[in-house]
Order: sequence, then structure tokens, then C-alpha cells
Amino acid sequence: MAKSKFSFSKIILLIPNIAAVILLIMAYLADYFNPKAYFFVALCGCLYPYILILNLLFVILWIFRLNKWFLLSLICILIGFSSMKRLYQFSGKKKPAETENLVKVMSYNVQVMGLYSHFQANSGKIAYEQRDSILDLLEGEQPAILCLQEYYCDNNPKTPFPTTALIKKKLKEPNACFHLPFKRGSHRYGLAVFTKYPVVNQENIDFEGGTTNLAMYADLKIGKDTVRVFNVHFQSLHLKKEDYIFAQQYAGNQSEQNKEDAISEGSKRILRKLKKGFAVRAEQVKKLNGYIQSSPYKTLVCGDFNDTPWSFTYKKIQNLLKDAHAESGKGFGNTMKFNNWLSFRIDYIFCDNTFKSYQFTTLPYRASDHLPVCVYIDTQQDRK
Repeated sequence: MAKSKFSFSKIILLIPNIAAVILLIMAYLADYFNPKAYFFVALCGCLYPYILILNLLFVILWIFRLNKWFLLSLICILIGFSSMKRLYQFSGKKKPAETENLVKVMSYNVQVMGLYSHFQANSGKIAYEQRDSILDLLEGEQPAILCLQEYYCDNNPKTPFPTTALIKKKLKEPNACFHLPFKRGSHRYGLAVFTKYPVVNQENIDFEGGTTNLAMYADLKIGKDTVRVFNVHFQSLHLKKEDYIFAQQYAGNQSEQNKEDAISEGSKRILRKLKKGFAVRAEQVKKLNGYIQSSPYKTLVCGDFNDTPWSFTYKKIQNLLKDAHAESGKGFGNTMKFNNWLSFRIDYIFCDNTFKSYQFTTLPYRASDHLPVCVYIDTQQDRK
């Protein structure tokens, strides 16, 4: 390779390369720092896959130029190589042929069962395609434990679509428990757990600050053991239509005179929501961890974290339990796209460290703005 000289062109490349390396180091550290005090570090963690790609591009660029500065990003990438396990799984872990003692667990943010898309344009009629599609999925998968976030049901006995009754029918009359504190008329919103196992206890967990996000747990009798299953929906970003439009178009329809102001205002608005979300989730996960640590039973945690695997929220749970995707999944496992642009893994199933997980799968089933995740869990520790 040619000797490295600090020509103007190399300096022009080296400065952003150093910046990319600094961002990658911050991403590695994001899950150790409370985002309430270190927002920018948390933001780097959120964007870790894309910062990693940026550094890989610098490696390729320097190699193409036959310059040893490719080592700058390459060494930084290798230092954080263990972080990649949260990003991509190569092999997965198939379930064994003997499945009698395996428990199929599914977690799914169902986007209020498609309620917001029920009214067909210009017709005034109610459409149930999205809700029917979710029911078909559940019937086909037949999970033994199903945790739903953003669940919706109607307490009106005359409702044309009794959601809970239909899910029970599709899942062959399972037991069910709910945390549905939010209501509008006869509509109820919140969390639901459906299971074929007996429910021996339930407790609802509300977060402070008037948030619409929440958690619950259900104690299930599985064989001779009791397992505590947490269903959680951590703080959402509460992005509105104008935020998605801005992210998609970058204020492209604005005149040149107004474009700069529109971009500035749109960016600040989204960053404010991100900052608030990071900070609120940090407090919520601390509260949930208290419940997990005080549980007299082994636990599962299912839910929509609204946070990536390089976050303070994720790390707090991972310190206590195993990420089923990291243990038995395959591929990226991303569960949500932001405006069909940026893709993230924000839906999880965590299990007790003594449990074994198999065949974690992110189902490519777009009946909601989230993808469902499911896994087979072996809770029987005496099984050979």
C-alpha cells in the first residue's frame, strides 16, 4: 500500500471518518448511560446499525484508495463486535423434534386491531379487513401464550365484532386477562394476555406521568411450575401525521423561502419527542425491573419496548433475562419501519436465564404497524 500522506483530499475524508468512529463509540456506550442526562448518546445507540454501515463504508473507501486509514473504522468495529449479536443472527436455533414441553409464546402490537383504518374512504362503512387478518394469523399460529399491546375491544354487547370472544374462539377457548384502563364510549384499550394455561394471579402496572403506556403480569400454571409473564408497552414517541410527512418528504413541497424553516422546525419537533421518549422509558424500565427482581417465579417479558437493542431500556432488562432473538433467532429481526424508511427491532421476548429458547421468528405479517414475534420456550429444566 502507498504511504499515507496528509493531502487535502485525505484530510477531507479523515475528518468525517473520525466523527463516524466517535459516533460508533457513543453507540456502544448508549445502553450504559441514562438517556435523561445523555440524550445524544442514546440517539447514537438508536442509530447504531446505520452508524455501523457508515463506518463500513469508510473501511471500503480507504481500502479502495490503498490507504492504511481503513484500520481506524475497522478497529473500532472489531472492538464492539459483541454488539453485533443484537443486530444479526446467522444460524438460529431450530426447535427439537420433541416439542411436548415447549411453550409457544407470541408478542404483538396489534395497533388497536385496525380500528383507525376501519372506515372506508367515501363510503361511511366499517371495514374489518385488518382485524380479520390478525385473527387469521392467531388462528394459524396457535400460541400457548399471547401478549397483545394496543389491544382494543368493545364492551357493547351489541357490537358487530366482539374482539375478545373471537380471539378466544380462534385460539380454542383460552384463558384471558386484561389491563384496559383507557376508554372511549364502549371501547376499551390497553394490554391483553391470552393463554391455554390457568391464570392463578394478575396484577396491573401503571406508569407515572399520565402516560397511556403501561404493563401487567399474569402468573400462569405451566405443568407443576408457575411462570410470571409480563406484558409491557413502554413509552411511545407519539409521532403525528405531520412528523411522518416531514420524515418522508423533508419538507420537499415547501418553497425555497420556507424550506429551511420547515426543516428546522420538523427536526426539532421529532428530536423533542425522541428525547422525552428516551427519558420516560428509562424511568418505566426501572419500575418494571423492580417487579421482575421481586418475582417469586421465573419470568418471561413480552412487549413493545419502543427502543432498540442498544438502549438503556434494553440493557436494563437484558441484565436480568435473556433476549430470545439473540439466543435462537435468525436474521435482523426488525419489527417496525419508520415511514417505510428506517427499520428497527423494538419488539421483544425475554426469558429467564434458566429457560431455553428455540426458533425465535419475526413473522412477515403486516396487519399492523408492528410485526409479531414468537418463540418456543422450554421451561422444564429437568428435561434431558
